[in-house]
Amino acid sequence: MKKLVLIIGLVVAFCSADSLNMKRIGYWHSTGGNARGVHTLGEYAYVAADNGGLWIIDISSPAHPDRIGSLRFSTAMDVHVRDTLAYVASYMTTGFRVINVSKPTSPSQIGSCDTPGQARGVFVSGDYAYVADTREGVRIIDVTNPSEPREVGHYATPGHAWRVWASDTFAYVADNQGGLRILSIADPEHPYEIGFHLTSGQVLDVFVSDTLAYITDIIGLRIINISNPRNPTPIGSVSAPGQSFLAVKVLGNLAYVAADGQDDCSMRVIDCSNPTNPMEAGYYDVPGFSADVSASGNYGYLISNSLSFHVLEYCSAGIDENAKEPGLGFRLAQNRPNPFSRVTTIRYQLSRSAHTLVRVCNTAGEVIRTLVSEPQKPGCHTVFWDGKDETGKAMSSGIYFCQLHTGNRATAKRMILAR
Repeated sequence: MKKLVLIIGLVVAFCSADSLNMKRIGYWHSTGGNARGVHTLGEYAYVAADNGGLWIIDISSPAHPDRIGSLRFSTAMDVHVRDTLAYVASYMTTGFRVINVSKPTSPSQIGSCDTPGQARGVFVSGDYAYVADTREGVRIIDVTNPSEPREVGHYATPGHAWRVWASDTFAYVADNQGGLRILSIADPEHPYEIGFHLTSGQVLDVFVSDTLAYITDIIGLRIINISNPRNPTPIGSVSAPGQSFLAVKVLGNLAYVAADGQDDCSMRVIDCSNPTNPMEAGYYDVPGFSADVSASGNYGYLISNSLSFHVLEYCSAGIDENAKEPGLGFRLAQNRPNPFSRVTTIRYQLSRSAHTLVRVCNTAGEVIRTLVSEPQKPGCHTVFWDGKDETGKAMSSGIYFCQLHTGNRATAKRMILAR
């Protein structure tokens, strides 16, 4: 058990949190509304706060997240942000809203489009927004003119469309009891289903990366090979005893999952470097019931339905929260996967602020690629190497070394690239 101090307004409370390889960096809480969905972009987190509408939280200082703007309306369930516009799924009223967030302190609605069902999820790709409208399936909305969004097509899924993820040609629908449904959206006015995969649970969220779809179906996290969208094939799964897996976001080789237990909720970090054998690598428990999760940079963001917002950091090298002496906690974890063929994840921990240099060298000691060269704060950090040099040229198979330098300290790990 690790003791954390939470400062909420003028109240100081002490609580215990069960965790593995994760540390809470920051925390923010409100008593107005219930959090339903979250999207992070740049220095801000955008929270769909049910009857609290849209809330904007400044996360530029991860240790001190703070709400700086809001727009109140009813039943905001999910949000997707692109550039200076936030697209919101509104469950009971209006259905779909477009919010101008160019001024985060004063967001304003500029457009809306009613949907026939109860909008639960939204995703924007290209000129279209895709709304998961529960019993009314997926609605496709043209957002070329954001002040006048209009529905141009729809598809009635067999279950209850809960969340959706879209590319230029396909939409992937978390269809609750209908499983994962894959739609062709090459012609947005006439979408049609080309494939599906049923699970023994209820599919509540989906995230797509390359040829893999990551879905949560309460029972666990499932990884589906969608290289042939007509025949999606399960290749791996993971679960945790007593935990219901509800939402997922993927960053690199890590899947961040929002989960509920009997007495609390948690963020679970799943190492998917081997998608046929995903493994839980860390978790952090907090009170309440989880609603959604996001991930960007070095952090995962968990929201609970009571509008608690948690900034969490994962480090496979382990975390020493009591490190005080100079140099204590300076660690470089072994890259994962290793060997690797495309991308590998490198994680390291700093005990104090320092100019940090992370670079890849060959066996002759020649620098192949500089991954990090900047001042960094104490804590856990993550960087990825795609097997290429500074010019973008793919390196040949062989042994390489990842070097970590800070001030007068240095360490290295051997990496194997296997094309």
